[in-house]
Formats: sequence, C-alpha cells, structure tokens
Amino acid sequence: MSRKRKMVALLCMALVFVIQVYVVFADDYESIQTGSIGNYPVVARNKISENMKYAEAETTISGPQYGTSTSVSATFYYHGVNGPDIGVDATYNGGNVGQHGCNYHMNVPNDNYRFYRAESTHHAYYQQVDFYVPSLVTIP
Repeated sequence: MSRKRKMVALLCMALVFVIQVYVVFADDYESIQTGSIGNYPVVARNKISENMKYAEAETTISGPQYGTSTSVSATFYYHGVNGPDIGVDATYNGGNVGQHGCNYHMNVPNDNYRFYRAESTHHAYYQQVDFYVPSLVTIP
C-alpha cells in the first residue's frame, strides 16, 4: 500500500473514531426558583426533557435533620404528535411530600405524545417559615 493510501486510510479511521466518540448533549427545558429559609437553601424546579417525553417537578431544602418539610404539586400537559393520537391533549396531575425534598415525575404514555407545558406549586417549611412558589411554568 502506498504512503498516500495509508494516510487516507488513517485519516478515515480517525474520522470514524471522532464521529463515534462525539456525543451531543441537548439541554432540558427547565425553570428554577431559589430562596432560603434562614441559612438553608431551597430550590423549586420543574423541567421537560429535551426530547419532551419526560417531565418532573421537585422541591428541595438543604437543612437540619429534623423539622423541615417539602411538598410539590404539578400538572404536566401533553399532546399527540404521531399516529392515531395526533391532536389528542391530556394532562397528568399529582404531587408528593418529603422531609428534605420531594419529586413528582412522569413519562408520556407512548411515543406518539410530547409534553408542552409543566406547571408546579412548591412549598418548603422550617421553624414556622414557609417558602412558597405558587406557579412555576416551563414551556419548551
């Protein structure tokens, strides 16, 4: 094999390697509101994944071992984009509670659907102080 062919073959193999290693990380659609209760950080967050097939809402507080509580309630809106589900709109409603954090999450019912809105309400409580986010909205 000539030197020129060896170089072309080597470059082709390197290109294939680079293409195999190259990964694109897409961003999720996310809304965050932060605050604090005393010296303890609180985070209210909801998101829709970049492919719009997963949605979640969570409330967290970084605080003492006892005496904190959190809650989240959310509505995730989705609609049909493929097959027999085109044009069908529906929602998931739910929530959760926890001591230092809580999470509510859902996947679309099948590949024919995509989330188009996440709306959530968040509470964190410690020593008679309440952190409250009444409506956190994410739209892709």
